[in-house]
Amino acid sequence: EACVEHNLKYLVRGSAGTFYSRAEIKDCLCFLKWMYNGRDKSAMARALKTPSRGLGDVSLNEFFTYCEEVARHVATNDPGGPQPTPFDILLSLAKTGQGDDRSYLPPDGIITKRTLNKL
Repeated sequence: EACVEHNLKYLVRGSAGTFYSRAEIKDCLCFLKWMYNGRDKSAMARALKTPSRGLGDVSLNEFFTYCEEVARHVATNDPGGPQPTPFDILLSLAKTGQGDDRSYLPPDGIITKRTLNKL
């Protein structure tokens, strides 16, 4: 739809119905949905499991438990402030450089090292 809007040439293999039913298109759309709405747990689960990283229900439950703990921590320390989304929390777990510690609270004891390495 966006290609038509911007007058860009494109080619869809098969019909639009078969195009959107392809796994890679569904995967791409779920990443976009999750980036747009960081609270969309179904899109997040599909995004984290694609490609297969060995993340299962146990790992996702650990992450969701951590998200709930972070939400409690933020609500206690900054009442009325914005609540981080699971997407924000996942990004905070990624150390981007020396001295850059954006983590809301340590994940130790909530998320196993195995799950942290897979995320």
